[in-house]
Amino acid sequence: MKLMKKALTVLLVGAMCTGLFGCGSSQNSTDSTKKEGENTSATSTNVKTGMTIAQNSFVAGDYAFSTMAKASKVIVEGTKNKFKELTDNANINNVQSDVENMINSGVDGALWWGVLDSYFQVGPQNFNNAGKYFAFFDCAPSTAKIQDPINKMQYYAGSCIGNDEEFGKQMAEQALKDGCKEAIVFANEIGSSVAKRADKFKEVFEAGGGKVDEISHVGTAANAHIEAIQNMLATYKKADCIYGVSIAYATGAYSVTSQMPNRKVNIYATDITPDALKYLKNNNIQGLNGGAWVNAYVASALLINAIDGNTIKDSSGSPANLVVNPVAITPKQAELYEKFWINEMPYAYDDLKNLLYRENSKVTYDDFKKFVDEYSFSTVMENKLKQGKVTQKELDDAGVNLK
Repeated sequence: MKLMKKALTVLLVGAMCTGLFGCGSSQNSTDSTKKEGENTSATSTNVKTGMTIAQNSFVAGDYAFSTMAKASKVIVEGTKNKFKELTDNANINNVQSDVENMINSGVDGALWWGVLDSYFQVGPQNFNNAGKYFAFFDCAPSTAKIQDPINKMQYYAGSCIGNDEEFGKQMAEQALKDGCKEAIVFANEIGSSVAKRADKFKEVFEAGGGKVDEISHVGTAANAHIEAIQNMLATYKKADCIYGVSIAYATGAYSVTSQMPNRKVNIYATDITPDALKYLKNNNIQGLNGGAWVNAYVASALLINAIDGNTIKDSSGSPANLVVNPVAITPKQAELYEKFWINEMPYAYDDLKNLLYRENSKVTYDDFKKFVDEYSFSTVMENKLKQGKVTQKELDDAGVNLK
């Protein structure tokens, strides 16, 4: 889930956006013949508590960042450690200075939102030189040239980010399912990480028999997107749906189409926020996806495992670098999402402890891969059904089909 898109549209081009010195056990290099999912041998069986794990948030109080912090706290505090949040005050320069602040304050591990490729070429080396375990959430380097040296660092625990292309794919599939034939897509600058959503929407929508009239690359500053939406709808008179790579495009589209009573235009967008859900509940927007912020649960678990002496590694011997898909919801599912993703968290510590070495000494890369691959609206609902938190009737009414 790439975040704060209005403020960081240009900055996101390039990156994929997702106390005690050396207190953790050091990691030994892993032989390339090691079986996939096999953990690095622990140098100590004693797990640590009372540690401080730090995480940076770009903006204080922002829904997405505060939710990712809450997700990380589930793991950090569940393992009886302390969570510390650093706020960047919407200043991109503070993202890099966070690294030194974390190191100098004596944290035992860091969850870092690095955001820019240039930062990923500096920050990880600083963490590693200081003997601080670190993991990436939500954003990761965009190229193997930058990522590969990080994979070899002793204190690198791994990463988990959202899948930008899947955002566009899911909404294209939903639009086709709803019977849409002709689409207009709105995105920000060409080449930005979130613009990949628009390209994937076009690919999937047209492969399914639809037509994308145009991808309009326009920002949302000074309501520039509103004028663009008006112009595109006037130009493409048969367009019956709009996809926006962020919620601002969707709410902008509704402000325009709500003044066109004789024309039906479905609206789809990426970003599920409390405000966005209001539009979805009222069927002003027909489809949303998001919720990829669960990447913070995964990154936190990877970090704690590394500190405990068990870095989770893939078949090549590199720390796990994982990608999680968003969840897609329709108006009928809005209330359930609000209940289990906003009013409470989709996962509690007991739901995730199987991913932690201190709770499950047999945890492997495959367990993590299974978790991110299976994450969806229906799998979370299936778990809530087993826990007695939702009824089968509620799921049936929301059109949730459990596999």
